[in-house]
Amino acid sequence: MGAARRLLYRMADTRPHRAARLMTRRELASQAGVNESTIRRIEHGHAFVTAGTLRCIATALHLDPLLLVIQGGEASLDQGAPHA
Repeated sequence: MGAARRLLYRMADTRPHRAARLMTRRELASQAGVNESTIRRIEHGHAFVTAGTLRCIATALHLDPLLLVIQGGEASLDQGAPHA
């Protein structure tokens, strides 16, 4: 039996959602429990995230996680996607 594949998601830019809540990148990172550099990489389209990270960021923004996933933006870790 092979190793389980870890599904990763490309997220939409969080800046409009942060701005609507008057949050800085640092505040979002703190509330989501991730590094500020992770938020920066997501906002610039340079990172895929796990379902857990996606859920934490969406919760911090008071959004449904599905609103932050870019359609067709899935990859598995074994495909070499840059992840946060």
